[in-house]
Amino acid sequence: MQSFHREQKAVTLIELMIVIAIIGVVFTAIYNTHLTGWRVWNFSQDRVKLQQTARLLMMRISRDARSARKLKIEPDGYMVTLYYGQGDDLEEIRYEIDKDNKKLRRSEKEKGNSNFGEPELFATGIIDIEAYQEEPFKKDGGIFEVIFNLKTGNQGDSFETKIYLRNYKGGG
Repeated sequence: MQSFHREQKAVTLIELMIVIAIIGVVFTAIYNTHLTGWRVWNFSQDRVKLQQTARLLMMRISRDARSARKLKIEPDGYMVTLYYGQGDDLEEIRYEIDKDNKKLRRSEKEKGNSNFGEPELFATGIIDIEAYQEEPFKKDGGIFEVIFNLKTGNQGDSFETKIYLRNYKGGG
């Protein structure tokens, strides 16, 4: 009796394990690339948010300071009061850094009113103000300087602006 023995081609267990290992390495590389891109995107978004908030803070403070007739900086440099108007009946805007909560607060006192209104939280709850320097608010003649170290998550940066006080009449 004659047997017909065909040569069968099959995948051995070793070959199968090698293919699975190669596929695992390829998928790991793809996943790591995706994860790195996601981290870079989040890092960039935090950075953009920080810079936008700093720009808005500085623009608002600059706008208020440029039209002030007088300003007074408290000795510790953590609070500045801007005065507007003529004579004794002045409007006031106060910027104060709350050292404990690391937030900037802005409050207004209108003409004829003896008290400041409820302070508004000026830096969003996400952004902390770290005032590493001695005085975040400084004044030299008609130049008002604001320096903030802002922080969100693990992002942080220092922002500085110098403002020429157009209507500044001295004092304070």
